[in-house]
Amino acid sequence: MMFTAFLASHYFLVGTVSFVDYSLSFVLAGMFYIYLLLSLRFVVLELRVSRKQPLYLHEVVARSAYNLPSPDPT
Repeated sequence: MMFTAFLASHYFLVGTVSFVDYSLSFVLAGMFYIYLLLSLRFVVLELRVSRKQPLYLHEVVARSAYNLPSPDPT
């Protein structure tokens, strides 16, 4: 009887570990897929930006939020 209980608990444990392993593998694959999509989207957007005329340093500084005048409170 004790042997049967041991086998039942053993198979229950094996089934639980297998299910958790499968679930975590599925989640990891999904996270990798999302990471890949976001990375490729960033690369595609960067390619679009790189075709345009690059901003020079004075243009970047002139467009900075710190150099813009504060809005008139009146």
